[in-house]
Amino acid sequence: MRANPFEPAQIEAALGGRYRVGSELRVGGQGAVFKATRIKTEDGKAVADEVALKLHLDPRQDVRVEREIRAMQGLSHHALARLVEHGFCELSGVRTRYIAWEFIEGQALDERISSGALSVTEVADFAPDVCSAIQVIWSKRIVHRDINPKNVMTRSKGGGVLIDLGGARHLDETSVTAMGAQPS
Repeated sequence: MRANPFEPAQIEAALGGRYRVGSELRVGGQGAVFKATRIKTEDGKAVADEVALKLHLDPRQDVRVEREIRAMQGLSHHALARLVEHGFCELSGVRTRYIAWEFIEGQALDERISSGALSVTEVADFAPDVCSAIQVIWSKRIVHRDINPKNVMTRSKGGGVLIDLGGARHLDETSVTAMGAQPS
């Protein structure tokens, strides 16, 4: 796991004071994720959105990030994290991609599994939501391609959310037909 090179105050300044950055949630090969509050929109409107603010550490991942943004634009479903805002900022002299996602109060499934096996009841609580999210993205002919426990959030109040569509692929009619499916 890679170290996070950013301090919350530095991020806040780079984003023009529109966010209050809180605790680091996760750091991985693609970036660092913080819990944050978006207090202003880009046009200055006051808001109070709780977000998961992801800063991408590797510019070589920009293509993957663009795929994720394209996949999520226009999608709205209770079991998919809502895309709040995205863009670039300058951190430590480096142009850095950021994405703000709806904050999901809960726990990543990989973290939950690390503390022991899940009961049938626990799985039945989040699995239908994840299946529904898969159906919604498939209806747009998008394949997630990275469904695994780190990309499933279990909500504190029940249910689940599918996250991270960075590996998603949009299928055109030619590729759908070649796979033996009929385009709709």
